[in-house]
Amino acid sequence: MLIKEEELWLVARKNSNLSNFAHGSNVTVDYNDEIFDQNADYNNSSYTFTAPVTGKYHLNARVRLTNLDTGAGYYYLGIITSNREYYNIVPTQFASDVSYYTAIVSELVDMDASDTCKVTFLQAGGGAITDLDNGYFSGYLVC
Repeated sequence: MLIKEEELWLVARKNSNLSNFAHGSNVTVDYNDEIFDQNADYNNSSYTFTAPVTGKYHLNARVRLTNLDTGAGYYYLGIITSNREYYNIVPTQFASDVSYYTAIVSELVDMDASDTCKVTFLQAGGGAITDLDNGYFSGYLVC
């Protein structure tokens, strides 16, 4: 499928580290550095995308994790929209603590004009040793 330039609306980068974040609650991933934003629909201080029109959007989120804790029950990276929540669960079935891991979630989502979207991360249980490192959030209007 060929993507027209006007359909590419956003690429934002996480350029700061969140160290030893508290586990047990959703943490909003701070994609705070816009590489481009065709229609100024992404707020890089609240880390929220607002759909400019009703349609189907392909959204992608990626974050690099460091110091994963085998004591955690699981981790998940989620794309949270006004309508639904989409998650990629990372099980902690590692033999020992893991130095690096990249969590990715990619979904085709239905959004109405003015619906919003954020990316969240959660660690269920374990110690507060995991860090959220760099990553990217991107998306485009499909139809």
